[in-house]
Amino acid sequence: MSAETLLPPTAAQTGMWLAHRIDPDNPTFSVANHLDIAGPVDASALRAAAHRAQQEFDCVRALFGEGPDGPVQRIAAEPRTALDTVDLRGEADPHAAALAAMRRDLSARLDLENGPLISMVLFRLADDRHLYYQRAHHAVMDGYGAAVYTRRLAEIYTALAAGEEPAPAGGPSYADLVRDDQEYRGGEKYAADLAYWRERTAGAPPPARPVPGTARPSAEFLRSTVHIAEDAAALRTAARRAGVGWPTAVIALYALYLHRITGAEEVLAGMPVTGRTGPVAKAVPGMMANEVPLRLAVSPADRLDDLLKRASREIRTAVRHQRLPGHELRRELGLAGSSFGPMVNISPFDYGLEFGGAPATEHNMCNGPVDDLSMVLYGGTSGAFRIDVNANPARYRQDELQAHAERLTALLTAFPRTGAGARAAALDACTPAERAAARTRGTGAPLDDGDGAADLVARFAACAARRPDRTAVRTADGSAALSYAELDASSDALAARLAAAGVGPEDRVAVALPRCAGFAVAALGVLKAGGCYVPLDPRWPAGRTRFVLADTAARAVIAEQGADRAAAEPAAGAAGVPVLPLAADGTGPDAPGPVPAPGGHPDRLAYAMYTSGSTGTPKGVAVTHRDVLAFTRDHRWALGDHSAVLAHSPHGFDLSVFELWMPLLTGGRVVVAPRGELDAPDWRELLATSGATALWLASGLFRVLAEEAPDCFTALERLWVGGDAVPPGAVRRVLAANPGLTVVNGYGPTETTVFATAHRVDRAAPPAATVPIGRPDLTYQERPRPLPVAEAAARYPD
Repeated sequence: MSAETLLPPTAAQTGMWLAHRIDPDNPTFSVANHLDIAGPVDASALRAAAHRAQQEFDCVRALFGEGPDGPVQRIAAEPRTALDTVDLRGEADPHAAALAAMRRDLSARLDLENGPLISMVLFRLADDRHLYYQRAHHAVMDGYGAAVYTRRLAEIYTALAAGEEPAPAGGPSYADLVRDDQEYRGGEKYAADLAYWRERTAGAPPPARPVPGTARPSAEFLRSTVHIAEDAAALRTAARRAGVGWPTAVIALYALYLHRITGAEEVLAGMPVTGRTGPVAKAVPGMMANEVPLRLAVSPADRLDDLLKRASREIRTAVRHQRLPGHELRRELGLAGSSFGPMVNISPFDYGLEFGGAPATEHNMCNGPVDDLSMVLYGGTSGAFRIDVNANPARYRQDELQAHAERLTALLTAFPRTGAGARAAALDACTPAERAAARTRGTGAPLDDGDGAADLVARFAACAARRPDRTAVRTADGSAALSYAELDASSDALAARLAAAGVGPEDRVAVALPRCAGFAVAALGVLKAGGCYVPLDPRWPAGRTRFVLADTAARAVIAEQGADRAAAEPAAGAAGVPVLPLAADGTGPDAPGPVPAPGGHPDRLAYAMYTSGSTGTPKGVAVTHRDVLAFTRDHRWALGDHSAVLAHSPHGFDLSVFELWMPLLTGGRVVVAPRGELDAPDWRELLATSGATALWLASGLFRVLAEEAPDCFTALERLWVGGDAVPPGAVRRVLAANPGLTVVNGYGPTETTVFATAHRVDRAAPPAATVPIGRPDLTYQERPRPLPVAEAAARYPD
């Protein structure tokens, strides 16, 4: 080889060269680590090994310049850098002194044209402990290349220290690596990769950044390091049982975390890849690393195993197309910054190195510039995981970064305990401090119902066992009533019928019943069969009913015997769904077989309701047993003024959840309003004679009654109002006409299980201008979690 050999750069080197030209003084364009060597090291042998390793690997002898056609790399015939040695045995804290020296070196810029582009230092801390530090410009070497280089360095040193000649390296050359990259960029595979990524990124959402906006990478970055030791094996096992590798599980859970923090329903993040797909690339050190976009839909209702498998498919396909240069794709997408968003990097390199028999432990110090947030997880097939969470200090503070690191660790370690069959919403990503703070933000702790029930069926069973003869459901006119024991028995019989019809865990069962006592039997029977009930309004057009039946893949429809059943049957028949009859009082045919055994999971779906579809296609909202239990255990019910709740809302409206489950799961009574529309005189008579103590009204109906019959609420103890802005004048009139009444404004979309905030109106100071919706009460959720800023603003606008 002549004094210098000129080679074109790889695509990855070109991207790094361009980034360096934009920010030439940024020292973070580096890959750096140090090895903690537990044993004696012969400095002269290591210096000779470093010289030979540089002779073998052309990349570390490269400098860069600009030719007529763009950047070129100049490969020197001999090494440009020698190993330095520093003896720190006389320092008070040799280890701290070594780390300080490394940090100083890391803060110095690297000159691509004049070098040096690699530095190597051996720090002697004691006769039997050394730190080997190595830093290279990212244009010279990536993390994979650094691992190959360091392994060869250890092999050469071990041979020289033993007085032996190292085995020749052999294999492909650096020129072969460059040629392979050039052939790819001019070939069919490049065109196929480009076509794939153009299609995959069409209509892509913006990156899921915890902090909106962008910033250039700073000259330094923040880092928070955490370890997963005791739970590491469990995490690997849980991933394997879900049918994926642990790296895939970690990437999917990182996407779930970004969804939690940002509220993005489709997460766009960055995923570093080696960019090495053939034997040449896998054997030769150099810069081939790339970053590809990870685009993954995430929902709290996802089963974790489904999310992991979806992530697995996404990752496998991305890896098959991993060589398309990321900087070219970002330019085509018009994305600012040096990444596709927050990054997740899995580093499964298990160095397992020994220097002459002395074991070495690797510690990463820099993986390149950080423009936002990145998580790098180090781990092999066994042992603990180390997680480095890095952040751009222009966008994050150290305490914010530490919180992200702790939440990510909480999420990862919660996965094995929660199980892959649970819903994504069940994973707890709160730190202990955040959980404690959430408790103090509410006005009380959740109620302790004393039975520890994990699902609605078990909770109802506990209430029924304590008071079997107490009335559970009755119509307002007294024409039908069910005790807790009768409701239990009737729902058992229906559950057996549903099981015989093939209904199993989380199968959807549509309930097309008008207001009647039988609705409680139907909802409870579906849950006892393990299913999820889907309320249908018998008054809906057949087209909407068919849509919901198809969208939920309903296994059965429960309809009232008579006219309403006749109305439901055509839509059900068109969808091929069997119809099970049920009388208005909840009676039906005898059980055809045994009642399904109890024992549901708290994260199993309880019900699904559909939005009106006024702005497009109706959207289904699925809610779990855990969510409903948390709602009924809220501290607000401690006063006991919800012992008899009037059920008047359409069953497909989430206020029906309050009207049904609030009394049934606390030993109270459901009072069923008569069918049909009610005018003000009807409401006056109904509330005076029904025995109801609590009522929830939509704000529109509340406004009408406040105008036409403000004193009709005299028999109530508590009136909830919500669904829209509540008129303050109407509140004042109602409070004045009903001295013993408490009025509460509740707010929240269907996804929050009836409501998310509440404000009890102060009778002594009724609202003059607006009725507040109250503060969020995070004690609703048994597993409170940090809310995305956008979601919090939407849910808690005051």
